[in-house]
Amino acid sequence: MNDAADLSALAAARLAIADPEGACARAAALAVDNGVNLVKCEINDEVADVWTSLSITVPLVGARELTGRARAGPAQPGSPR
Repeated sequence: MNDAADLSALAAARLAIADPEGACARAAALAVDNGVNLVKCEINDEVADVWTSLSITVPLVGARELTGRARAGPAQPGSPR
């Protein structure tokens, strides 16, 4: 679950400066490719924050929602990529 959030955040961070709107679209596509839904995506300067979710059904327990969150950006804001 968190792996998909991590990958989505990295994809969004890569485009954060050049194409902030496209960054979240890329994160959403990557999340779907990894079997989860992108719930929220925020781009703040060079940093991408993403939230993902996955609905599952657990025998004897019922439906559950798993969530993931990840943040990606340069090690130090403003540093060269």
